[in-house]
Amino acid sequence: MNPEQLVQEMIQDSYPGLRDKKVHVYKGGFGTLRGMAVRIFNWYFILIHPEELRSPKENLIGFFAHELCHLEMNLKIPWSKKFFYTIRYWTNMKVFAKGEKATDRCAIEKGYGKALYAQALTRPERIGKNAKYYLTAAEVKAYAKRIKKWN
Repeated sequence: MNPEQLVQEMIQDSYPGLRDKKVHVYKGGFGTLRGMAVRIFNWYFILIHPEELRSPKENLIGFFAHELCHLEMNLKIPWSKKFFYTIRYWTNMKVFAKGEKATDRCAIEKGYGKALYAQALTRPERIGKNAKYYLTAAEVKAYAKRIKKWN
């Protein structure tokens, strides 16, 4: 499966804020850094660890749904605040955890609850202690059911 094609299909289906953007997918990452979404001016990309690309398609969809939410949410941050927001996000673990969990909820709200659930089931073994910053599989399922997106 071509990850860029999958990302573009997901954008067309669920991410209206990104429809006029070209999101590139690059292999990279190390250790527990399994992926990240980055926007630099009008350049958008998702970095994905090569091992993640060997995951089942449902897990990949969950992964990309989460990262695309980062990009779409980033569009709402004014440029004047972006630098300080980014510094605070990466240096304050409470802010980081709040942001990651909000991003998980965004993916669920867009209808990717089951895919994010599949991805969340393997988070602890893939990213170790950093899994605490994201919704657990049980939290993903509970939130998706509560908002009626567990389809």
